[in-house]
Amino acid sequence: MKFLENTNIDFVGLRKWGYGLSIAMMIITATSVALHKGFRLGIEFTGGAMIQVKFDQPVNLEDVRKILIQTEGENPDLQSLVSQNSIIIRLKSLPTKELAERVVDSLQAGFPSNKVTLERSDLVGPVVGRYLLRQALLALVCSLVGIMVYVGFRFRNMVWGTAGVLALLHDVIAAAGVISILNREMTLTVIAALLTIAGYSINDTIVVFDRMREKLRYRKKEPLELLINKSIN
Repeated sequence: MKFLENTNIDFVGLRKWGYGLSIAMMIITATSVALHKGFRLGIEFTGGAMIQVKFDQPVNLEDVRKILIQTEGENPDLQSLVSQNSIIIRLKSLPTKELAERVVDSLQAGFPSNKVTLERSDLVGPVVGRYLLRQALLALVCSLVGIMVYVGFRFRNMVWGTAGVLALLHDVIAAAGVISILNREMTLTVIAALLTIAGYSINDTIVVFDRMREKLRYRKKEPLELLINKSIN
């Protein structure tokens, strides 16, 4: 499907608006991260309890959340396993046998006609959390370096690779900024999502770069601004 055909947008002419929007996004992101003193890290990074419970009948996640907020005094991270009628509950509380039993009892009281069974209770220690945080950051840095080297190699000039990674960083930082502004938890799932955004971003960038390289080869006398606009359009 094509929603837009034969576009003729002057992207280069609008670049100052684009610069302004991007700079504003970066400033807002930096301010938000500073005010929140970093990102709100999930239990994978800080340590906590991971409890999996099974229900005989499907339940609403928000109902489960309300019960746990009332009994445990914190907003849990919930993951639904629909096919099994199971829910994974992540809490930052100190993991103990009593905690798991209390969670099951609370849910059973909240859903009296729906039997609740404890399937597993795991500990995520702060040492493991710090290790996962280092690994997540390492994965992000390695992916950026790898993309820069690969694009530079494919286009036979590191300028393309560097420009591609800068564009990619812009998109990832903007997405991370939204997470910070909304004060959402930074979990391993979110890290995976940011890496996915990086993948889509560099893919779109390479498509445009390839069209630019093609036009640079055969239309050397054409003004650069016109060539860039045609490539993006």
